[in-house]
Amino acid sequence: MFFITKYTEFAENFFLKIFALSASSTVNINHSSKEIGSKRKIPFRMSNIKPEKEFGLYAQVLVDVHSRKLDKPFTYGLDENQAHKIYVGAVVTVPLKKRSVRGYVVDLNEFPPPLPKGVVIKPVESVAEADSLWDREMIDLARWMEHYYGCTFLDALKVMIPAPVRAKKGGGIPPEPRVKMVVFKNAPDEWEKFERRAPGQTIALKYLMEREKPVKLSSAVKESEISHSVFRALEKKGLVEIFEGSPSFRYFHEFPAGTMGAFKLSEDQKKVYDILIEKYKSPDVEVVLLHGITGSGKTEVYLHLIQKALEDGKEALVLVPEISLTPQAIERFCGRFGEEIAILHSRLTGVQRRQMWWKIRHKEVRVVLGARSAVFAPLENIGIIVVDEEHDSSYKQEREPRYNARQVAIKRAMHHKALVILGSATPSMESYYFAMENKYTFLDLPRRIGGSVLPEIETVNLKNDFKEKRGRIIGDTLMGEMLEVLSRGEQLMLFINRRGFSAFLLCHECGNVVRCPYCDISLTYHKDGHTMKCHYCDYHRPAPSICPFCRGHMLSTPAPGIQKVEEELREYFPGISYIRMDRDTTKGKDSHHQILSSFAGRKAQILIGTQMIAKGHDFPGVTLVGVVLADVSLYLPDFRSLERTYQVLTQVAGRAGRREAKGKVIIQTYNPETPVILAVARQDYKEFYDWESANRCALNYPPFSHIINLLFTGKNESKLREYAIIFSDLLRNKKFKDLFIAVLGPAPCPLSRIKSKYRWHVTLKGKRVVKMVAVIKAIIAKFPIPPDMSFSVDVDPTSLM
Repeated sequence: MFFITKYTEFAENFFLKIFALSASSTVNINHSSKEIGSKRKIPFRMSNIKPEKEFGLYAQVLVDVHSRKLDKPFTYGLDENQAHKIYVGAVVTVPLKKRSVRGYVVDLNEFPPPLPKGVVIKPVESVAEADSLWDREMIDLARWMEHYYGCTFLDALKVMIPAPVRAKKGGGIPPEPRVKMVVFKNAPDEWEKFERRAPGQTIALKYLMEREKPVKLSSAVKESEISHSVFRALEKKGLVEIFEGSPSFRYFHEFPAGTMGAFKLSEDQKKVYDILIEKYKSPDVEVVLLHGITGSGKTEVYLHLIQKALEDGKEALVLVPEISLTPQAIERFCGRFGEEIAILHSRLTGVQRRQMWWKIRHKEVRVVLGARSAVFAPLENIGIIVVDEEHDSSYKQEREPRYNARQVAIKRAMHHKALVILGSATPSMESYYFAMENKYTFLDLPRRIGGSVLPEIETVNLKNDFKEKRGRIIGDTLMGEMLEVLSRGEQLMLFINRRGFSAFLLCHECGNVVRCPYCDISLTYHKDGHTMKCHYCDYHRPAPSICPFCRGHMLSTPAPGIQKVEEELREYFPGISYIRMDRDTTKGKDSHHQILSSFAGRKAQILIGTQMIAKGHDFPGVTLVGVVLADVSLYLPDFRSLERTYQVLTQVAGRAGRREAKGKVIIQTYNPETPVILAVARQDYKEFYDWESANRCALNYPPFSHIINLLFTGKNESKLREYAIIFSDLLRNKKFKDLFIAVLGPAPCPLSRIKSKYRWHVTLKGKRVVKMVAVIKAIIAKFPIPPDMSFSVDVDPTSLM
């Protein structure tokens, strides 16, 4: 009862007053002016006398110290020399108590603010940046993120600027790293004769032909085990090209501007494009939900609109879920815009990231394409923002600050008066709801381009689909379709959203499963290496041959994963080439691209994978998609599990039949009559939305309310529980009956322990997010989180696991 004894009286006497205030207005408990430039607390007595001007300029500086108590601007003075070279957004060094700290200028004033008596404004020690990192738009955006997402002002500011940019003192573009690059150019006239006479050159040439894109010469020498002189000989023959270039801009070398022209829009695309142009020209901020079935040509519409924006002298921002999983989209954008485009992704080196950021800042490029963090690209004249696959959960950051790039993109559009296009074949429930409520404009692309049609979808009940060996995971119906497709020389994809060979190892004698000692989860059995692994903390151990609990020998793997599918492919389809794509096979640099390129080049007939293979790929040779087990995510204890199941099944089904040959999809399931599976089979998003929205409306889940998930973590579970109980009781105060629709918990999270830390959460439902967050921050400020615990605020979470 540690916390209850310590804080009950404090809560009763003090918090009701604070909460009564916060229920009617946003709580501001910082009172920055009390401590501006001060080393000690000063009684809150403001002077009525206008302060004298002692400095040339006054800077509001946010110090780079991770403390909620210091998460507010402090006033510092600038002498005449400093005042002439400083801007809002500059990096400075300032005194804080007895040390010097880094800080960021968030405002500049000619006169100081009213100060408490006895407070002395200290001078800025030095200006570390000649150029500013943030402009006023980004500072205002950080303030909004602080109030909406409950993060600190400092975290919101720092997430906007890549760490390599913040780390450097100079403000210019670093010199571009130049290395020797080599790329295939031409094939020899007489290939057989060439092979006989120059076997070494043949190996080198085939190596480059397989990769297709420019590679570093040193890498080519090492990987092909062929000397530099061989590549030089090929260059003299005109078969390869060796040049000095930058690996970070390899897309530009491959697709210079103008090499990929615009395609003519179909009738449906032209209709949508014309409406979007009207919205683009509107002086108001317009948000458009573009619902286009898989293969309907949304990307080409984006490209036409961006071209229009560039012709008008504006800039464009394009967000995609994961750069590494959308190489075809990147190729199309780079092929259309060449050196006008910057690609931002996680695999850039620190130097490359810094270089790219400054190129954008100095207006050397006008189109930015990237994943979640690209939403903060330093563009100053945005005309159009595209959020492709807007439903994807990867747009939500799962660490502080827990922002959603889709929401931030809309906020940026409000500043620039830009057009926002949210594109998806399976929109999020929230976006579709706003479109139906006329808060967004709804546009539809109902047909595929090029005359292809949506694939036929057949659901198969796994309870009665095995005539022979029931130990298989690939049923008879799917097996038969696979044999037919392979016999025609076509390609197919197999999807199962589970890593490893089995989700757990079960003892049939005592019923126990092998669990992670540090997390509240079973260990996944990986047959390659015969190991048990935890996918949350990376703990691993050898797989036991006997049960560690009862010493029994009846161990089984009843929850099949992707390695089980791979094993059956080897057993029933010997000699058929396949590629596996999951997190375990894509750890190397460029491994995503290599796998996808190999399959696109028909070097394998079968691609098996997890949800990585469901996102935006266009493989002309794929005529069959098999969903090996559709039930994996169906019954997770999370309110979005059905929505995610519908989205991933529809997306992966859309990979089939994207050209002339008609596609087919086989969905294996133990629950074929589930409304989600039925809606997928009928390819009817509206049917799914109507059914799911009725359930959510009854329970006040999004989009009919906002959810805030408060997560408490620590190693002492009883202490954690007591703190969470007090916190939730304060939120249940009658003063907030109109603010919170519901306060649920505290309760252990479904994943109640990760990395030896227990996890409890309190879930809030309400409609006024900023006021809800203000109350939470008021409690945190006056009821500090103990040092052996951590606490996070997750607004509009994508998962409650």
